[in-house]
Amino acid sequence: LDLAETLIPGRLFEQVVETEYVYRLIRLAERTDDRVVLESLTVAKEEYGDWLRRQSQSIPIVFHDPAVEESIRKEHSGLLWLDQASSSDRTSNR
Repeated sequence: LDLAETLIPGRLFEQVVETEYVYRLIRLAERTDDRVVLESLTVAKEEYGDWLRRQSQSIPIVFHDPAVEESIRKEHSGLLWLDQASSSDRTSNR
């Protein structure tokens, strides 16, 4: 069944349509025998990396095992949360 056939003119589709990159609200503006006019409001999704970076800044990350910390810092130096992580040695002196 076509989406436009399920809509009532002037009413919003009951669900937010989500794709990989956007959220979309859809409303049937007009329907005639030979034409359907849909209106949509499209909002871009936030880039996941930007969102994750902001969220991870508010989470305290503490290494309690120096060997684990050294291994992770050595093998995964590109992790965006790693720069803000601290050792339990350093946090106990605060």
